[in-house]
Amino acid sequence: MAHRIFTDSDFAGDINGRKSQGGYIFQVYNGPVSWKSYKQSMVALSTTEAEYVACSEAAREAQWLAKLHVDVVGRLGCPLPVCTDSNGALKNIQAAGYGKSRNKHIDVKFHHCRNLHATRELEFSYVSTNDNLADIMTKALGPEKHRRFTEGIGLRR
Repeated sequence: MAHRIFTDSDFAGDINGRKSQGGYIFQVYNGPVSWKSYKQSMVALSTTEAEYVACSEAAREAQWLAKLHVDVVGRLGCPLPVCTDSNGALKNIQAAGYGKSRNKHIDVKFHHCRNLHATRELEFSYVSTNDNLADIMTKALGPEKHRRFTEGIGLRR
């Protein structure tokens, strides 16, 4: 696949404020063109919420990069794939009615991922934690996993 977006989040990793660390990596032809590691602006109440917030941040970047692609190259032709290792966040995005009562606390601004998935502008899908390249953006990795991930995003050969 020519384009892929990986997104990930830890949960309440900041011991002082209990905010989560999010991150994403946008790849084009196996090379990173955009990436971000950031402390989320609010305290998530669950791992699903922290991952959902990370998906939302990645979706906004994906929209911007898709528009840039259209301006430079022309239309994309297919939805941009967004990979997350969170089944809960993925269920929230793919099935608009999933978990309404349990997830009502998640801010409306993050629910736009649902619309982007439903309109096929983006296509959210599951990726194993071991294959989620955005993992490097959210936590310290051991030497072997760090080497594998830096190679995976094209920073080392």
